[in-house]
Amino acid sequence: MSLTEPALHHRPTLECGYSTRPAAELLARDDVLALVSSGSGCRPGSDPRHYHCGLPSIAGAPLHEVWHAGGPVTAGRDGDISWSCSEGVLFAATWIDEHPPQRQEAAVHDAYRALLQFVARRQYNAIVRLWNYLPHINQGEGDSERYRRFCLGRQRAFNDLGFSAASYPAACALGHQDSRSIIYLLAARDPVTHIENPLQQSAYHYPRQYGPASPSFARATRVDWAGSSAVFVSGTASILGHETRHAGNLAGQLQTTLGNLDAVLARCGEQAGPHLPPPRMNLLKVYLRHASDLAAVRDAVQRHFPQVPAAYLRGDICRRDLLVEIDGLASFTACEQGAAIAG
Repeated sequence: MSLTEPALHHRPTLECGYSTRPAAELLARDDVLALVSSGSGCRPGSDPRHYHCGLPSIAGAPLHEVWHAGGPVTAGRDGDISWSCSEGVLFAATWIDEHPPQRQEAAVHDAYRALLQFVARRQYNAIVRLWNYLPHINQGEGDSERYRRFCLGRQRAFNDLGFSAASYPAACALGHQDSRSIIYLLAARDPVTHIENPLQQSAYHYPRQYGPASPSFARATRVDWAGSSAVFVSGTASILGHETRHAGNLAGQLQTTLGNLDAVLARCGEQAGPHLPPPRMNLLKVYLRHASDLAAVRDAVQRHFPQVPAAYLRGDICRRDLLVEIDGLASFTACEQGAAIAG
C-alpha cells in the first residue's frame, strides 16, 4: 500500500495520554496517530494504528496509550510494517517471529533495517523515539543472552544505514512472555536533539562486559512541536556510570532511578537555553520485574512526580539485577521558551 500524506502547512503537534475506553471507540477518531495496548499478546491490531505490545498492565484495567495528532491521520501497511502519519510525524511498527530462535540477531537486524529504510524513503529524517519489547529478554548466558543478541542485530542495522552514535534516539528495551517481538518508532521531519545524562556513561560507550555491542540509544531526545518542545526520556534505571547500583534493593534502585530522571531533565533544560528550567514530566511509564512491588513503586513515583499520569506494566528489565525502569514524556511550555528567548 502506498503512503500519501496531507500537505504540510505548519509545525506538527502531538499529544499522548492513557485511556481505559474500548480500543474501537478510541480508533474511531481520525486524529489518533497510534494506539498501544497493554496485555499478554504481542501482535498487530486490525487497524494499522493499533499495536498490542505484550506487556500486561498491573494497576487496574488494561490500558491504552493514545497518541493524538494535530489533524487527520493517514494509515496503512507496507509488507510487515504498519504505519500512520500526520503533519510531519510518523509512527511505524513491525513484529518479529523468530523461527528458529537462534535467528534472533539476524531477525532483529532485518526488521530494524526494513523499518529504518521505510522511514527514510518517506523523508522522515529524524528518529525521535524507539520502543523495543521482546520475548524472554534475559534468557541465555553471557553473550548468548537474548538482550545482547538483540543489541548486536540493532547495531548492525544502524551501521548498515550510516547511523552514528550521535544520531541514536531515545529508546527502551523490555521483556515479555509472548513469542513475538515488536519494534515501533516515532519519526519527524523537524530536527531533533539527543541528550545524555551527566550521571551515566552514554550507553553506546558501555565497556565490553555488557556484551559484544553496546546498547544503541540516547538518554533522551528533544523535538520542537507547535507551541512547545517535547522531551522523550529513555528507559531509565538504577545505573550510575555504567554500573548497576543497589542490586536487589528496590528502595535504593527507586531512589537512584528517580535521581537519574531528574538529572537528564536538568540537562535538557541546560541544553535548551540558559534561562530555561528543566522540562516538566507529563506522562510516565513504569516497568516492574515483580508485580508484587507495585504498591511501593507507585507510592515513590507519585511522591516524586505528583499528579503525573503513569502506566504500570509487568516487564523484564534488560539487566537481571534491575527491578524497575521508568521512561516518560516531558515538555517545555511556549511561555517558558518565550521567556528564555527574551532573557
